[in-house]
Amino acid sequence: MFKLFVKTTDIIYQLNMIINETNWNSKELENHYTHLHKYYSNGLFNLKFGSYYSSFKSLNILRNNPEYDILEIGIGAGNFYRLLKINKLKNKYTGADISGFYINLAKKIHNSNNFVLTSVDNSLNLEKKYDFVYSRNVALHQTNPLNFIQNLLDKAKSTLVIELRTRDLGKTNLDIKNSCQLVDNIWVPYVVLNYQELKDFLLKKENIKNSKITFNREYTVLGGKNGRYLEKELYYKNSKTATTTIVIEFNKKFEILETYEKDLNFKKGLKYFYHLFINKIKNKLKI
Repeated sequence: MFKLFVKTTDIIYQLNMIINETNWNSKELENHYTHLHKYYSNGLFNLKFGSYYSSFKSLNILRNNPEYDILEIGIGAGNFYRLLKINKLKNKYTGADISGFYINLAKKIHNSNNFVLTSVDNSLNLEKKYDFVYSRNVALHQTNPLNFIQNLLDKAKSTLVIELRTRDLGKTNLDIKNSCQLVDNIWVPYVVLNYQELKDFLLKKENIKNSKITFNREYTVLGGKNGRYLEKELYYKNSKTATTTIVIEFNKKFEILETYEKDLNFKKGLKYFYHLFINKIKNKLKI
């Protein structure tokens, strides 16, 4: 009877809890991102995480700029850090998160002290600027994604890479009660930005005027997956929801590119895994 009572009160608490970005501090989410590290070898991890457009673009830029220092906002279990290590990139790296649980988890998994606790506005424990700023699937979990993106813009000197979710049709809905996701029984924001609103916001920024900006959209239906509670329009293809990556390279000739790459990185990851497999066979034959 007591166990039933505890479970019931837990359910009531979850239904009435305030939904905002600070819910990522909840201990229930501590191990949410660990499956890639538990079950994926380096080769499979590179194939999986390296398949994202944001990963492909980031690796290319960082290979050509080994002097860049890196700031990642929203580390989870340190997936991007692991990707950098697998690809033997030695850029100075700082990973920041508002969750002390994720900071401790990343330190433990990667045996590294390159991870620091920060505040929602990304000011705590961080330098004013970094050459390369990366944030994957963090903006969408904010109550005000555009404010979050502005904070990222303020941190970046040379390059900013953001991955988030957009919609071609329909205005951005900032009502978190209608734009949220249930993650391990914790409610968190899940905001899908209108693509044109996002573009207009960025193009008004003074420091964007001398930049190369790439918008890559991979269309996918966002509603009805992974515990997302979204307005009904996002369950249909005609809203044209997408995983969208924005790459801003500052201090370059102004240029806007709109791309729709899907499998570019997957092919690269597959090639990597193939060569890894062949090299193992060769090493065994030598023995």
